[in-house]
Amino acid sequence: MIELSAYRIGQHEGFTLVEMLVALAVSSIVVAGAIAGYTHFATQYKAINQRISIDRDVLRVIDLMQADISLAGFRAYAADNPPVIKAEVFQNVNGATAASDFKIVYDAYKNDGTLYRALIHYYIEPYTSSLTGEVRQVLKRDWRECTTPVTSCLVGSSTSLYTADDGKGEPILDKVTTFQVLGLNAKTGAADSTFFEVFQALQVEMAVQAPSVIEGKDTVITKDYKFITRANNVSIVP
Repeated sequence: MIELSAYRIGQHEGFTLVEMLVALAVSSIVVAGAIAGYTHFATQYKAINQRISIDRDVLRVIDLMQADISLAGFRAYAADNPPVIKAEVFQNVNGATAASDFKIVYDAYKNDGTLYRALIHYYIEPYTSSLTGEVRQVLKRDWRECTTPVTSCLVGSSTSLYTADDGKGEPILDKVTTFQVLGLNAKTGAADSTFFEVFQALQVEMAVQAPSVIEGKDTVITKDYKFITRANNVSIVP
């Protein structure tokens, strides 16, 4: 019996050192490949999320800007409501040089039904991040009410409807590296027409960075946007 047990035990010997080293080498290759694959797909996943985040923020701003541009020059034909001064419909916009600061004028109604003349001011403002110390640019939208629409509707003759501490507009998009606006298709016709030589469309270009870098590579994702919006009221009114 003792001899038989010894024989059986001998039939269940473990791996040799060479076999262990080979198994360890193969396992190491498999694990290294899995880690590399995970790192690659994790980085791609983060990059996709960053692009989606940029698109979500920018598309919201584009919708807002297109709504303002489409209303440019709108006049509510109410009693004693003065005409919109055509030179003030689009301010600081020309067809030759792109601007990073422009204004739109049109009539609107408050929640209580009160008619007023609005001046919408889009502009870039630099600031320093309190967390990183990085200098960034934020796109702001200042929504203003003109105080003397009969004579003018400018920043100096209007008051902001926002209650920010600095008395300025609302930040609507962060990390904007490029913001340019160009006037297109100035209206022709009779020189005394309502919107003679007022642009019938605006072209807007923006470049926006993702809110954060991709970890491990310090990669910053930037996306470019360009769109053209028609000023419907300018185009329709003779």
